[in-house]
Amino acid sequence: MSGKNIVLCSDGTGNTAIKARGTNVFKLYEAIDIQGHKYDE
Repeated sequence: MSGKNIVLCSDGTGNTAIKARGTNVFKLYEAIDIQGHKYDE
């Protein structure tokens, strides 16, 4: 059994999702591996 990671992504701009696509927070959200794949180090 492995530990879990919780990630909260919030930019606080109040933009809609479409407008927020250019923010660094949205880019970070898209880069997160939500499937839990393990990578070799």
